[in-house]
Amino acid sequence: EAALGANRGGTDAPYIKEAMHDLLISTDSLLTARPNYGQSKWESLQAVEKVVKSCIIGRGGTPKSIHKLAELYAAAEAVGVSMIDPALIDAVQCSPEVRYQSALVPKLDAVKAHHAALAICGELSRNIKRTTARSEIDQYEFQLPDTSLPGLALQYAPPTPPFIT
Repeated sequence: EAALGANRGGTDAPYIKEAMHDLLISTDSLLTARPNYGQSKWESLQAVEKVVKSCIIGRGGTPKSIHKLAELYAAAEAVGVSMIDPALIDAVQCSPEVRYQSALVPKLDAVKAHHAALAICGELSRNIKRTTARSEIDQYEFQLPDTSLPGLALQYAPPTPPFIT
């Protein structure tokens, strides 16, 4: 959300609108009456790929068209993108076969991949070129009646208009 600018009078960073859609499909694939865990994990991977590629483009690089997240992320680090925990990258990585054989991905793996994708996208959003709007994504602990739930919180301030003299 922090990298989307079109709905606020600016421009979107490359691939971010599509990455947001991938995250929604990942969620839907987890929570429908007939869950598809393979598709959920695949969509998590797709979202992270797009955000990493957006970071690379924003730093003047040209990303490869690959599904090997560690290799793609190494290219992002080479152009100055901040480091991400390799365990998060491993949690998201999967083969294209999971789209066709959902049974290859257990429910817990799909949930872990989705959470890892949210964490990666939130962290990398700080590296994405966007409008003059200011935004921050922070870790947040949502308080529920009997427990708390970890999550991400978006703070957004629209661009300030130029001063007329």
